[in-house]
Amino acid sequence: MNQPHSEQSKLQQASIAIADWLEFDLEHIENRIIININQAFGQMNQDWRNFNQQCDLRNDSYLHLHAGDVVPADQYACSLCHKSFKTDEPQKLQNCHSCSGKEFYQANSNDGPIYLH
Repeated sequence: MNQPHSEQSKLQQASIAIADWLEFDLEHIENRIIININQAFGQMNQDWRNFNQQCDLRNDSYLHLHAGDVVPADQYACSLCHKSFKTDEPQKLQNCHSCSGKEFYQANSNDGPIYLH
């Protein structure tokens, strides 16, 4: 009868050893996952900042029209002196007739500047 009790004791000790080993591995795996998540978050954060900077650069070029740009018929204004003018047909923008400004925005006489996107 000692033998079954002895076998059960060995089995229990082996189970405890395996559980300890698995617990160690799980803790190690959890730590690696946390490290990987932190690294991924850091990279994602950097990518997001780069993306926003690129968008800002693109938006700056889209917000203003420039002398030489071909525009549809609409109302526009100079970005420097804000003198507005209307085009009745598509045409190439020339320097501002009032101040020689070279940047313009789409204008609406009631609301002030409306930027093109």
